[in-house]
Amino acid sequence: MVIKFQFYKETGLLVMKYSGSWSFQDYKDQFNMILKIPEFKQIKKVLSDVTEINLESCYKELDALVKFREQHVKSKYFNVHLISNSANTAIIHLYHQQLREKGFEYEYCSTLEQALTLLNLPYSAFEMGYMLEHLEHDVDSKNKSI
Repeated sequence: MVIKFQFYKETGLLVMKYSGSWSFQDYKDQFNMILKIPEFKQIKKVLSDVTEINLESCYKELDALVKFREQHVKSKYFNVHLISNSANTAIIHLYHQQLREKGFEYEYCSTLEQALTLLNLPYSAFEMGYMLEHLEHDVDSKNKSI
């Protein structure tokens, strides 16, 4: 599993793109590295693109994933997941349902236009598409580096 990301200070946005096959251990390792980056404290909005990752095995780990979010990610931000298939939609829906019950702000949608509207961002869908394809950083949990 790979997480690519970039911070956009001017809008308080973190853009993340996941690819490969889901691994909870990789997710924890990678996200713990991202949490150590000073810019993370300034994040107000997150766009999480999960269109290129298979989340089917995540279903069994939803409770642990919610617990990880609750215990380790102390920042308050609005997160929108960009989804593309029915299996991922179902899993993300269940994940969001649990998080919303705990007071977190999460939404999901299937188009960049809707994601931009939900996040109230000044970018066009074309610009955001380009941004998603040219993220500056990727997390390598195997080498413990960004």
